[in-house]
Amino acid sequence: MSATSQRDRVAKLATTDPDKALNVARGINDPWFRAQALSHVARYVPIDAIRIATEAEQAALKCDDHFKRSAVRAWEIAALAERGMTKDALRSLHSALAEAALASPSSSRCESLLLLMHAAARISLSHSIPIADEIRKTAAGDANWRCIRSLVEAVAILCYLDASAAMRFVESLPESSSKSKCRSKLNTGGVEPRPFFW
Repeated sequence: MSATSQRDRVAKLATTDPDKALNVARGINDPWFRAQALSHVARYVPIDAIRIATEAEQAALKCDDHFKRSAVRAWEIAALAERGMTKDALRSLHSALAEAALASPSSSRCESLLLLMHAAARISLSHSIPIADEIRKTAAGDANWRCIRSLVEAVAILCYLDASAAMRFVESLPESSSKSKCRSKLNTGGVEPRPFFW
């Protein structure tokens, strides 16, 4: 069975049989998919969510580059945030952001930051805005389509969370084609942060 299939099996089991889901998750060899699977268990297990989230973090840190080690932590952060474990979610978020700062090239850094912003949106708007600003700084002067897409999607998330905050953010951007694309998101109602669990 592939790591993807194992992760998907854990996702299905986590809501009904978290103990079995945990056993399957721990048996996944690929650290990216093990981290995601353990985060699914942390989201739904009745007890020991923080311990299992820590296992997800440890799996993430075994990934082979800074992008993976930071981006996959979004599932762990979302699991903790959705359970109301804000202090732990913030600790994980700060650790993941430090790892994301090391990701290269800038397009990979932007994509990691965007995933972390999707997770941070479950904590608060005030924790999402600084990540959007990091995406802006990383994307500045980089015409790579992945950077531009990350910036535009960050604006869409802000718009969903708080339209006026999104407007202020867009107006702070230098005039460019990227700013025009971001501005076009302001009248759409934004985009709901992605679901991490199903």
